[in-house]
Amino acid sequence: ASGGLLCGGEYLSDGVRAGILLYGYCPQGFKAEGFKPAMKVYARRLQTTRFIGGGIGYNFADKNYQSVSAYRCGYADGFSRTVPLGEKTLCMDTFLSEKDGDLLAVMENADEYAKRCGTISYEVLTKVTKRSERVYER
Repeated sequence: ASGGLLCGGEYLSDGVRAGILLYGYCPQGFKAEGFKPAMKVYARRLQTTRFIGGGIGYNFADKNYQSVSAYRCGYADGFSRTVPLGEKTLCMDTFLSEKDGDLLAVMENADEYAKRCGTISYEVLTKVTKRSERVYER
């Protein structure tokens, strides 16, 4: 779809389907000249607390008190449970991070995120579920 549109000429008919170009990405083998990614994903911080290491999918050797934040984003939102976000395992609705901030980047570039997931950008862009909050900018 997007490839035919980018090739132009004889590949265009009386209708075209823009495909992944709608997200600002080009299909494999094409240059992304003039296109800017249209989607970034950030998780909103729910809570920050201190605890001693351990817990489901969040084990680490240091047994001193740690500050950890819970962020609102999980596999129920369409994100891979096993992708390394620089964090530990995603749960259904949240993940934990030792980082702190009101918003934490989950996916700033779909191509890079897809590589870490072992898939393609088409999949990660279209798997984001309806329950994810959307903020539109011009």
